[in-house]
Amino acid sequence: MALKRTKLRRTRLLNTAANVALLVSAVAVCASSALDIHGHLWQSGSKAPASSTPAPMPGVPAPKVAGIDYRQSDRTLVLFLSTRCKFCRMSAPFYRELSSRVAKDSRTHRIVAVFPEGRMEVSGFITREQLGIDVIPDVRAHEYGITGTPTAVLVARDGVVQRSWVGAVNKEAQTDMIHAFIGSE
Repeated sequence: MALKRTKLRRTRLLNTAANVALLVSAVAVCASSALDIHGHLWQSGSKAPASSTPAPMPGVPAPKVAGIDYRQSDRTLVLFLSTRCKFCRMSAPFYRELSSRVAKDSRTHRIVAVFPEGRMEVSGFITREQLGIDVIPDVRAHEYGITGTPTAVLVARDGVVQRSWVGAVNKEAQTDMIHAFIGSE
């Protein structure tokens, strides 16, 4: 009888340990996914502001990022990216296609990619992804209300946000972005 109780206790203990291990694994997977979804926007030790919105809203002044003069083009598409963001990498072929479509005339259309990482890491990403766009490294996106990557913000010459998109660029978002940025061709 005592042997039976010992086996029963041991079985319960093993079941509990297995359930705890499963729960810890699930939490780790969720945390890893959450970090990947948001990219690595923040430099070490800094946090996103509690009141930030996902992207600047249409009709508000665009983020004043050093190195971007919105008056240089009729429309500027600012891409907030991270070299560590899988959704940025997934969207890179679209950004490459879009940049080749507007490369003809930078007076009307300009694309600028903004990264939190340094110049060396960013240049490797730009080369790997073959993106022919202007790049500004070392920008803390959360200071501009950007809470995740990729985020695209379309800004008019007057510095006012026209549209914004957050997340991986699916087919619907691609069509919408092309229409808003380039218009119908």
